[in-house]
Amino acid sequence: MKKVALILIAVAVTGFTATQVFAGRAHQGYRDGGCIQQNLTDEQIQARQAFMTDTAELRQSLAVKRGEYRALMAGENPDAKAAGKLSGEIVVLRDQLRAKAVAAGVHYKGMGMGPGMNHGMGDGPHQGRHHNNW
Repeated sequence: MKKVALILIAVAVTGFTATQVFAGRAHQGYRDGGCIQQNLTDEQIQARQAFMTDTAELRQSLAVKRGEYRALMAGENPDAKAAGKLSGEIVVLRDQLRAKAVAAGVHYKGMGMGPGMNHGMGDGPHQGRHHNNW
């Protein structure tokens, strides 16, 4: 009887611990903003909204170029010159976004070593992939 009670307690503690770990990680995804959008002042929110409005066309162009690049690379024999050209255009657009973010005083997810960084550290599921959503 004592063994059964100890096993049940061990399972309960393990289940509780696992629940807490997974609950803590639930809001750290790269697309939900994580800690970036928490506790922003009204001025920071307005600056971010203005940045998003001002860069809508630039972000759309970036998304189109990334889509073209993915489609090109998904083909059987990707054209190296076309891929290089698109890659260069993507870098230019991303650098323009970064510069506008700095000028506007907003956090750009692709800058530095914070949430949403382009090349993650470690061997996680998103390591080395580009997951900027703007």
